[in-house]
Amino acid sequence: MMYLVAYSAEPNKGGEHEVGWKSFIELSKLRNDIVLVTRTANKKEILNNGSEYLSRILFIENELFIKYKPKSKFSYLYYVVWQWSVYLKLKKVVLSTDIIHLITFGNILLPSFLFLLKSKLILGPMGGGSLIDGKMLNSNPLGFKTLLLIKRILVRLNTFNLLVRENARRADVIILRTKETESLVPKWYRHKIRVMLETGLDCVPDLDEFSYDKPFIRFLFVGRLVRSKNVELLIDYMNYHAQDNETLFVVGTGPEEDRLKKRSFKANVKFVGGVHHNKVLEYMKESDVFVFPSVKEGGSHALFEAFSNNLPIVCLDISGMKVFPSNRFCISLKSKDYNSLLVELVTVMRSLRERVKELPRVEDRKQFLKNFLWSEKALNYNEFYNG
Repeated sequence: MMYLVAYSAEPNKGGEHEVGWKSFIELSKLRNDIVLVTRTANKKEILNNGSEYLSRILFIENELFIKYKPKSKFSYLYYVVWQWSVYLKLKKVVLSTDIIHLITFGNILLPSFLFLLKSKLILGPMGGGSLIDGKMLNSNPLGFKTLLLIKRILVRLNTFNLLVRENARRADVIILRTKETESLVPKWYRHKIRVMLETGLDCVPDLDEFSYDKPFIRFLFVGRLVRSKNVELLIDYMNYHAQDNETLFVVGTGPEEDRLKKRSFKANVKFVGGVHHNKVLEYMKESDVFVFPSVKEGGSHALFEAFSNNLPIVCLDISGMKVFPSNRFCISLKSKDYNSLLVELVTVMRSLRERVKELPRVEDRKQFLKNFLWSEKALNYNEFYNG
């Protein structure tokens, strides 16, 4: 048997919430022995979208603890309890000849007890090694600086984390989203590492050549409004440098929303809030450029969706986003501090038409996207299982 352990397996949610589900669907086409192991909390959404798979899904929940989990928020303690519940359940059924693939949540710093089982173990795609450079953000209050320091300390101490070391020791393959997380894997197990983004696509879309005649005046950001997304850079551009006919749509919500709204004093910045995934796609189809100034990104889900909707992309040449500038598929920002980034962004926005003309043609973009099809990822995973 092959067990795909996915904390998050939510159909039609988009982003990392959908990684476990999409991977399960594609792997089911290749194997008839696969079982999805996920939270009972995902059952309602799965029933609405994939009830024919129910016989191959194992729902696990710690009913005594679930009532203490904060609604709509990730809880570290809840995750630990859930992973322990997964281990207790699987140890009753898993054989040494079976395969276990822990696919989400893909953070190497989060605990798992699957190393205690005797089966073949595949981990990832995992992140967790990307650190935020505070100089790339405009303002860092004491609380945020403290969080950055704690993250750096945790990363340094990670080599002493028994759970991480044992999972790495027992794993047959460790899949990482980016090379940045390699330092978190004990060096004597790094030969097991394979690098592969978790992001996937259902199919290669019907892309068109970019239009150079239209004005590039409708800008779009999609993502959670947290400090690392660096949306403040876009707000400052719109406040002080944008043309009167330029508009920025900010789609998403989060703890930074109120602060960003107060910082913005121009009517041409539209905070849309959180919307259904289908509505996000509508905004993409109506926009001219996708602007994504995040300073830390593992999966780059929003970038792939924008790219698939024929939107030119402006993003930083950093973290999981590197796959775009390294292949010349975006307009990249390379500065290493906030003020320089803002100057560079202004320069880019003033010359968007010329920059877009330099992007690859449609056939090259389609070829690039083929590498990220869910079906291709499933084939890669299956090779790891059989290797």
